Amino acid sequence: MFVLLALAFCLDTSVLGPLSLVRIHDTFDSTFIQQFARGRLFLEYGPHSWNPLSTGGSPAFADLFTEYGIVNLLSQFVPVWLLNAAQRLLFVAVAGWGTFRLLRERLETSLPAAALGACLFMFTAQYQVVGRSFEYVFPMFFVWSLDLFNAALPLRRRAFCLAGMLLFYGISFVVITLPCFSVAHLGLVLGLGPRVRTRAHIAGVFALWTGYVLVFIPAMASLLAYIPLAQRVYSPAGYSGFWDAAGHFLRIFGHKSLINPALLLVALALPALLRRRFAGLALAFIIPPGLIATVFQGRFSQWLQNSFLAKMDLSNADFLVPLGYALALPLALDALLEGGRKCWWALAAAGAALAALYGLHEATGEEVLLSVAFLAAGLCLVRLCGRGAGTRSRPAAAGLALALAAAAMVAFSVQRLNLPHAMYGKFFGNHASLERLAGEANSAPFRVGCVDLPVSVPLSYGLESAEHRGVLINKYYKQLFGRLVGPQLATPEKREYFRTYGYDLKLTPLPRPGDATVPPFRAANWNPELLRLFNIRYLVSFKPIEGIEAYADLRDASPNRPPVPLLRGTPVERFSTMPLWVYEVRDVLPRGWLAGSAVTLPEPEQVLEALAGADRATLADTAFLAAGDAPAGLGLPAPGQASGPAGTVRISAYSPDRIVFEGQAERPGVLLVSNNFDEHWKALVDGAPEQVFRADHAFQGVHIARPGPFRAELTYSNPLIWRLHWISLAGALLVLLAGRIGSQGPPPGVPLQLRPDSPCPLAGESAPGLGATLALGLAAGAAWDAYFIIAYGKPWEYSLNAYHCLFFPTAGIITALWVRQLLRRLAAAGRPGLD
Repeated sequence: MFVLLALAFCLDTSVLGPLSLVRIHDTFDSTFIQQFARGRLFLEYGPHSWNPLSTGGSPAFADLFTEYGIVNLLSQFVPVWLLNAAQRLLFVAVAGWGTFRLLRERLETSLPAAALGACLFMFTAQYQVVGRSFEYVFPMFFVWSLDLFNAALPLRRRAFCLAGMLLFYGISFVVITLPCFSVAHLGLVLGLGPRVRTRAHIAGVFALWTGYVLVFIPAMASLLAYIPLAQRVYSPAGYSGFWDAAGHFLRIFGHKSLINPALLLVALALPALLRRRFAGLALAFIIPPGLIATVFQGRFSQWLQNSFLAKMDLSNADFLVPLGYALALPLALDALLEGGRKCWWALAAAGAALAALYGLHEATGEEVLLSVAFLAAGLCLVRLCGRGAGTRSRPAAAGLALALAAAAMVAFSVQRLNLPHAMYGKFFGNHASLERLAGEANSAPFRVGCVDLPVSVPLSYGLESAEHRGVLINKYYKQLFGRLVGPQLATPEKREYFRTYGYDLKLTPLPRPGDATVPPFRAANWNPELLRLFNIRYLVSFKPIEGIEAYADLRDASPNRPPVPLLRGTPVERFSTMPLWVYEVRDVLPRGWLAGSAVTLPEPEQVLEALAGADRATLADTAFLAAGDAPAGLGLPAPGQASGPAGTVRISAYSPDRIVFEGQAERPGVLLVSNNFDEHWKALVDGAPEQVFRADHAFQGVHIARPGPFRAELTYSNPLIWRLHWISLAGALLVLLAGRIGSQGPPPGVPLQLRPDSPCPLAGESAPGLGATLALGLAAGAAWDAYFIIAYGKPWEYSLNAYHCLFFPTAGIITALWVRQLLRRLAAAGRPGLD
């Protein structure tokens, strides 16, 4: 049944294909397209150790995912939009099914309460951040781990569970998954009582997660080695006193731990809930993760500046909070269903006031509506299933269908309206101008800059980008990039915001608190000389750039082809295509060139200032070095003391781990390469080893000691990372053996049947008829469309509005039908489960 409900939220991506909306923010701009591009590199060049695709390059394993990840490789054979649709359906269905099994089999909740808790977690899984994938699948992962530890189950079923767990491991991001969910897994085992809390099961959990660490040990070792280069810094806390800090802390904690659709219902039953078994376990998933996330999310993280946590990010600890509410909601609902205990309606009113307060300041109106819808659904279930409920419960059943239909539409809309979405085929595909640039890049590497356009758009064609969406950015590159976008950072507040903002690096002006909107389409936003130094040959924009003719020429201005050929010439074509303006920056420095002079400055900050003020000729002929970076015996003249060019260079071979330069040096000089410096880059000049040193603050330099023809081969190699793959094999073996380790003790119990004290089954006539259910769904959909039109404008003036007005009600209607079927199943007395 949960697969059918998941289709309510995935109908558009399943039916429309490349015409469906996809989430750009935190999904396609930071994950899916990067995985696709990395997978293409892996198939083209085989195993490699350097990733050249963004921000000057970085070690290939210092990332959230490996080069040979499941999605990376599948995306080479399956369209990315189809992978997105399949993964989305998987996440939502597994979130519901796994939560239902966890609640029903392990927390001993009644069947109606477990069903509503599963719906809650399914609906919160609509945010669809790929980096949060393990959050959605964790309940199923936990349940399957207990099945794996149960030697009484058939071997085929245990093997299926292990295969599913391995799939979840494969699509997870180790640095996000490991700190939160390994602890959560152990916490559930310890908190679920003696049937689960056995030595064998604890040993099995340690085997699973130790094996996970070992499997990803190459990535973890690379990330640890990358810490000195990480760009994350903290801004000063700047509190005026204790109460200012306390107020800030409480505001963030409230947003992290209190904004949830189950808040009102949990508050309603809180006194009775606290008396129930497992209430402490549910609250342990809400309060401690919220506190940890608050410390790392707010300005309190500055207190960690000099600690071992300085480069860590545990702000994702609040990923456990939705599961905590999914556990608390059924326990609270059972307290209401069983009756006999006083519920504090005043507390519910306080909860409503609190939710309204946060709705005004932290949450959206839709999120507050979602809480009200779940409160209504819970109260309808109490009327239907609670003690003393009669057989004439059709109004309550209709109310339940209406409330969950409304909740489905609101949940669907929250992630669609509050976060950037776009038609897949409009952004990713059929851009002839980018296809031509990709062909040009095969002969000589260059970088592309995006102007108010997701970095993932050119990246989807394999083009190297000067920007990045994510946290793993080389700090030296970012510092130099700050000079490139220096015209946008005119005040100390803006410079400090750029310095401490840890997630994006892009040419488009960042929105800053208190700022008016900064026009992104202006040539004056960038230092043109540094555009040339960064090897940014092309600027790509979806609008014309004002004043760009000063240093760049228009190369192309045309829309892409429609994702579906049948749309050509139809009104839909206008909404499914996007024009791109491609500008070619004049006199861009190549990826590698010869400089005949050098200047050594005492401090890196002085190097940055000198680079920001230099013209193109000076940048081309001078290597700017900090005192600690200059190699011994360089002996080059100062700028202006030598006449004529230092020589010519061309690239004769280019791959992620290897670049070969051939050229003619007119005099001794420095081969400057605009890739990020890393200690694992080595150079051979005419077959003899030569030092690779930091030059131009972020980039690479190699001394060319003699005039005449030369051949310089730069290679990147970190043998330790590849040796660690032997440990990965040991980790995979340990994961495979975890089932045997965890099954040495008694089995972790069997799924529960309806308990003797469970609420009475529903009467058969409680479920509304098919016609009434459709009418309810249509009414809810019409009401939501009316709200949407009032709140967001006329639906047909913009294609996305029409799209929303079609699919939001569809989700509501399918959910209403699902509720009808749920009630019919609940009416079947003694049925043990829905899975």
